[in-house]
Amino acid sequence: MKKYNFYGWENANIKDSHGLTPRDYYDLLSDIWCADTCAPRMRADWSENNKTLGQCSITSFLIQDLYGGKVYGVALEDGSYHCFNGVGDCVFDLTSEQFGDVRLDYADCPQQFREVHFASEEKRQRYELLRERLLSKLERKVTIREMSIDDIEEIKKLFREAFTTDPWNEDWSDDKQLDEYMRDIMEVRHPLILGLYKEEKLIGFSVGNIRHWCSGTEYFIEELCISRDHQGQGYGREFFSLIENKLKEKGLNQIYLTTDRDTPAYRFYKKMGFREIPEITSFFKEF
Repeated sequence: MKKYNFYGWENANIKDSHGLTPRDYYDLLSDIWCADTCAPRMRADWSENNKTLGQCSITSFLIQDLYGGKVYGVALEDGSYHCFNGVGDCVFDLTSEQFGDVRLDYADCPQQFREVHFASEEKRQRYELLRERLLSKLERKVTIREMSIDDIEEIKKLFREAFTTDPWNEDWSDDKQLDEYMRDIMEVRHPLILGLYKEEKLIGFSVGNIRHWCSGTEYFIEELCISRDHQGQGYGREFFSLIENKLKEKGLNQIYLTTDRDTPAYRFYKKMGFREIPEITSFFKEF
């Protein structure tokens, strides 16, 4: 079973009408929590590395919509309450990671009521935004799976569609050139290829190799693409979330990739929380 870090994850196995557990919703919300859904007073400190910061009340009441139960609050030193969920004997806190190594006391906490919390209009609006994005995500029904050489024609079709009009890449309209390139990748390098599917249709894929370093084990991405029809709609962000979950299952803890600074991809990776490695110098020799 995949391990999580939020409080109560081990027993968070109840299911809602979608057949999803709180662990599933943690995965979905991890791709939705953002600065816009963070409490304004904490927004300056929000980051991709601390996604649950300032998300507790709106998340807890949204989860209550799905499972019922009650929302409780841990009293904090500043006089506010940190919200979490209790559904029967199942008690869990999807946003507990914001406290780092500090362990909260979840015993005998007072019940929280949305009428009180949503008296704040900005909090109600953040709740509506989070709810809208979650419902949209549930309707998308995207999944990820490993691909093999048996899927090469499907991969080539999407690769050609995504890259033939891209001014930063080679012209892949030449069938022979593309076929040789893809077969070299799949038969010689033996990469880990992950496909993104929407209702059984391939809409994106990543091609990468697993490399072992003293700092950890990484997934080095050589190629990554999303279908043109699905670009600019959040599928890239969602894909990376699924990739990270898949890599964690394999014991990997790093993603590495390269791109040019003057490309849309560069700006996208920066938004996704990737950090540049300035101390590494690339070399090239032509002879």
